[in-house]
Formats: sequence, structure tokens, C-alpha cells
Amino acid sequence: MTKRIQLWLFVSLLTCTFSLPLSPALAAKKTLKKKATKRKKPSKRKVTKRKKKRYKKRKTSSKGKKGKAYVLRPEEKALIEVPKKLTKAEKIIEAMLKRMGGRKALVHVRSTLSTGTSQAVTALGERTGKIKTYMLKPHSQRTELRFGSMLFVQAFNEVGGWLRQGGVTLPLPKAMVEMAKEEAIRTDIELRYRRDKMKVKLLGKRTIRGKSCWIVLFTDTKNNRTTYYITRGRKLLLKRSYTGPSPLGQGKVRFSTYLGKYRWFSLPKQRKLRVKLPLHIDNYMDGKKIGAIQFRKIKVNSPKVKASLFAQQSPVD
Repeated sequence: MTKRIQLWLFVSLLTCTFSLPLSPALAAKKTLKKKATKRKKPSKRKVTKRKKKRYKKRKTSSKGKKGKAYVLRPEEKALIEVPKKLTKAEKIIEAMLKRMGGRKALVHVRSTLSTGTSQAVTALGERTGKIKTYMLKPHSQRTELRFGSMLFVQAFNEVGGWLRQGGVTLPLPKAMVEMAKEEAIRTDIELRYRRDKMKVKLLGKRTIRGKSCWIVLFTDTKNNRTTYYITRGRKLLLKRSYTGPSPLGQGKVRFSTYLGKYRWFSLPKQRKLRVKLPLHIDNYMDGKKIGAIQFRKIKVNSPKVKASLFAQQSPVD
């Protein structure tokens, strides 16, 4: 059971050719050569066929198979609007959201399917394996870890959670469920801080991993606090930390997550929208590193991410 706890803890705290400039003489020769050997224009019939193919390809790629984009709910539409009067702390948050693709694009992210490698730090030492995570908003997450021949699966949704290892399926211990809930209430706080009447305070500046960062504190109506460390240069989230219940059920601990290697990802049915997401994640508990994740691929709003994944108790091929 201890091994399962360590693995689940690691998972939950959770991406040439060039041309030289031509000299004037060579440039003149090349111009004359171009004039001498003019290409014949393709026939109107061929051009029409090409245009039709391009238009058809463009149409299917932008709309997808069904041709319908995700329709926002009324409460989600409210998150797109940028507050008019902003404090200095809120201006920093809004600058970060803009750098990550903007409110509209981020609100349209309903799910992610991520694959890569993971490194877990346990009492038995470091273990490296393959990882696949499924995330479905608002609070569903499924993670599959493979260390050699051993497959570990854990899932969590609004109802509860379960874990599976070595053919044995068990419900998540109460302490782990509480920890998952603490993580869930912090989902998208940078988008909904105004709607949920959170207090946002600028605590100052600090250098984190060699980068100057703004420190912004979020406090919700139930006094849950979350601290964001946002780089002053690139305006991206570098670190997030909060104090929550221990997964072992022994008091409270400090969880910290470091994010890096951001990349752009397009939304499949809305090509004009794209979001910037981190590919590398380091997880710490009370200052001690418990694991790292390096994603290779992230698919946004993948049709493979369904609600049934988080209820079933078998690995996904």
C-alpha cells in the first residue's frame, strides 16, 4: 500500500536550409535568366481543381469531422470578459493569461490528453517510466503510469476515486481524496478569481530558479490560499504553491509545482484559437522533490477523453 501511495502522490502533484545574399552581378544574371525562361501559366481548368482541393482541405481541417465547435455555457462566457478596473496584481494575472493565449482560448480548453515520461522519487530510489494523463474539466483526471512491466492506473472525479495496480483495484484512501479535492478547487483560479470573489494580492518580487518573478496570492471565500510566481519577463507561471492535507493523513504539508518549457497548442475545431501549455513539471512536497514529468505530446480537446474513462477500472490501450 505504501508503494501505491508514493506513486499516486507523485502523479497527482502533477511539454536547415538558408540562402546567402547574392552579389549585384549574380542577382542581375538571375533576373535575366528568369525573364528568358518564363513558365507557362497553368490552364484555368487545373487552377480551378487546385482551388477546390485547397478549399475542401481547409474547410475540413478547420471544422473537424462534425464541423461543430464547442459551445460555451453561460457561466463560461462570463469568464471571457476582462474586468475593466484592475489592481496591479490583477494586471499581472491578465498579462499572464494574454501570453498563454487569452481568456477566450483558455476557456475553450475542455480536456487534455498528454503523453511523456515520468520520474518518481520514492523510498526505493528514482524510477523512470511512461506516463499518460487524461484531464476533463471541471474535476476529472486519470493517470496511467508504466514502470517496466508494471502498470499503475489512478482516476478521480467529482464522486471519488480509485487506483489499480497488479490487477487489484482499490478505492482511494480518504486522505488522498481530500488532497485531490484541494487540488480541484484550485483549477483555473486565474480565470475565475473575479467571478468567485477571490482576493488577489501582490506580495512583491522574488528570484526563482534564476528568474525574477512577481508573487501573487489568491485567497478564496473559504480562506484557501494559493501562491503564483509569475516571471516578469515572459509573463508565464513558473511556480505554484499551497498548503493542504497530507496524502498520508498526517497534518498539512506544502505542495509546490514548477512549470517550464511552454509550447503552443491549437484547438482542433477552432484553428484561430491556441493556448500555451507547459511540457515540463517538477513536483515538491515540503521542499523535497517527489517527481518530475516531461510531456512529449499534448492533445487539447481530444475526442478520446470521455467521462467513462474516469468511472471504469481498466487501463486504456
